[in-house]
Amino acid sequence: MITKMSKMELIGPKASLHAVLDCLQEIGALHIEAVPLGEEEGKVLLHRFHINETLEREKDLLEHLLTQVEEIFRLHPSTSKDRAISPDPDEREQFSRLSFEDIHFRMTRLSTRLKSLVRRRRNIEDDLAVARRYAKLVDRFLPVIGELDAQTDCEYIGITIPTKEKQVLESLKVKLAQLVGDEEHKFFSADFEDGQTVALIGFCQHYAFEVKDLLWHEGISELRVPAEFESLPLHETIQALHQNLEELPAELEEIAQDIETLIAKNHAFLHLTRARCLNRLEHFKVFSKVAVTKYTFILHAWVPSTSVEGIRRLLAEQFAGAVMVHEIDVTGMEEADIPIHLENRPMVKPFELLLHFFPPPKYGTVDPSALIALFFPFFFGMILGDIAYGLVVGGIGLLLRYKSRADTTTRRASSIFLMAAFWTIVFGFLYGEFLGDLGNAFGLHALHPIFHREEAILPSFIMALSVGATHIVLGYILSMINSLKQRNTHQLVEKIAELGGLFGLFFMIGSFAKLLSPLFFASGAGLLVIALIVMIYFHNFLAPLEIVKTFGNILSYARIMAIGLSSVILATVANKFSGMVGNIVLGVMIAGLLHCLNIALGIFSPSIHSARLHYVEFFTKFYQAEGKRYLPFKKKGGDVI
Repeated sequence: MITKMSKMELIGPKASLHAVLDCLQEIGALHIEAVPLGEEEGKVLLHRFHINETLEREKDLLEHLLTQVEEIFRLHPSTSKDRAISPDPDEREQFSRLSFEDIHFRMTRLSTRLKSLVRRRRNIEDDLAVARRYAKLVDRFLPVIGELDAQTDCEYIGITIPTKEKQVLESLKVKLAQLVGDEEHKFFSADFEDGQTVALIGFCQHYAFEVKDLLWHEGISELRVPAEFESLPLHETIQALHQNLEELPAELEEIAQDIETLIAKNHAFLHLTRARCLNRLEHFKVFSKVAVTKYTFILHAWVPSTSVEGIRRLLAEQFAGAVMVHEIDVTGMEEADIPIHLENRPMVKPFELLLHFFPPPKYGTVDPSALIALFFPFFFGMILGDIAYGLVVGGIGLLLRYKSRADTTTRRASSIFLMAAFWTIVFGFLYGEFLGDLGNAFGLHALHPIFHREEAILPSFIMALSVGATHIVLGYILSMINSLKQRNTHQLVEKIAELGGLFGLFFMIGSFAKLLSPLFFASGAGLLVIALIVMIYFHNFLAPLEIVKTFGNILSYARIMAIGLSSVILATVANKFSGMVGNIVLGVMIAGLLHCLNIALGIFSPSIHSARLHYVEFFTKFYQAEGKRYLPFKKKGGDVI
């Protein structure tokens, strides 16, 4: 249901603007609009609120603080994931007394300390990775390396490349031999589990420049040992690396503990800072819509009509009557600017999610949310129609519900899944399907289907078209309701004529197919002719094509039968094919895989096509997507409670 909205005007002392905005943000119900600036005898009566230098500095500080918080969240991702927190009352009270300068000082200290710890952790992780690679490589070739290390002018360089590109090493060996000679160098390599190949090159020191120049031209980077070990002989380097392998993990653990302690100590501070900055920055978005005189401010907002008195009373108490609130009469031209706020029952509310792909309905027209809540899961169940598959869809819905918080997109999606599962199970009983025809094999004879979809193709087709015709006729009725609400007589007559022509066509087809009495053919033809004359008179000679288009819309509902039939055939094939394998275990595995594929398709395909039947066939008959989204001025700081 589209909520009735009222337009409010607030007038108060300019000095109290921030406090008023804080109060309105706490209420979270006002959709604020720009106040028009009037003129009288060439003089501008009102001005936009001017953001002075002090406010500009405050805005820059808020944005900088927000950047610092987000940077800390990136450095410690688990902190940003935990959006719902309950700060200690004392901590919240202490935080509220902090100025933004105090917050900035503490945030800078926190950020500097955390960056230092993270940088140190990364350095140790790099040193540890190098130590592990060198240690493995050196341990593998230690006997040979020992001989070469006896030479006092020996130098080593480590390199690393992706294992899939290791053929580069063969080319490098040849070029090294040409550069320094076969006897003047040693070359060792080994593959590691992370998809990297590490090589160690030993050579006389006077070839160092030439070897490094060769590596540079080949685009191969050195695997450097920690800087403090570069001047050590190889055997001392090996000892130092082994010592790192023993000591660095403990240092890493200590740093991780320091980071966790630091974050735990400042966890609430970070989220409170983020919330406060986001909320304060929302004020700056409102400033551009506020009009001011020398001493007062004027603010216009749309609000649900039921909330007007409560807001007026709250502002009167909060500001001792200094802020005046009154309703503004809405003109016909302003109706296009009224934001759309949908207010539906809990069972219908989740299905508003499916309307988000369109602009909201025009103010004063029909909200289709309740009809989507009825028909979308109904179509889904009609297509999938299997008890076992319905239980799986219901299980997914329950899992999403368990994993999500209230009033989130995931929670709303879980409700849609559960409703779709209900209708899938209902139609599963009507069709007598449990994993296709597998239920009968296990003695589920209690399933007395109205028909088997695999065999009764024509009844399935007729049922799908009947549902489609009902859906389309309902769309026309809603269009007539919209016309009555908008007092659009021209459109009302057009829609009545279209619907009359459609019924005339139904009567003629029903009579021709001998489903109705022959008398209906003549009455249907007469109804169709009258409808065509009215449509041409009120529109043009192309108007009758609308009836043909509508008839095509109804035929589109045959996809309910076609997609459902493909699902049951795949389920039956899975059952029969598993029995033909000759091996029970293999047969069960094959059947399980095919049923999993069918369930995946059975979730995706009915969802897409059920939505399509609403968006393309149903909505085109009545939905006026000309509304403006209701965006109330409220707190944007996450779930800080």
